[in-house]
Amino acid sequence: MWSLWREDTAGHESHVWARLDEEGRTAWLDAARLRAAWHYPLPATGSDEFIVEGAHVTDTAALYCALGEAMNGPGGYYGADLDALKDCLRGNFGPVAPFTLIWHNSRSGSDDALDLNQVGTPALRTRPTPWRRWDGC
Repeated sequence: MWSLWREDTAGHESHVWARLDEEGRTAWLDAARLRAAWHYPLPATGSDEFIVEGAHVTDTAALYCALGEAMNGPGGYYGADLDALKDCLRGNFGPVAPFTLIWHNSRSGSDDALDLNQVGTPALRTRPTPWRRWDGC
């Protein structure tokens, strides 16, 4: 991951993590966490609305990669599991709840889509609407 980020464009390109397999996306999350901790605390974005690109969300690691990118830009981190997500929602890793998450391009009709209802938190459960409202934990 670090070698990708050393390249001029890799740090600014969206969805680089989507090209990786699940193990690679998990490594991406670890590297993004360390990178975010090094830049601690992240500056406030000034926004209360964030767009998650769901087209590449096929597993739990991809969910957190997409969420990190939505909240903090390419290579961004915003949790890698539910405990880490809870920490992020409370501050120091980007935006603090409450905020609005808008989910674009849900793959819920796809056979290989991640079932967000299995993630384990009501805040991430899907609804049959084109948007998601997240008011925190």
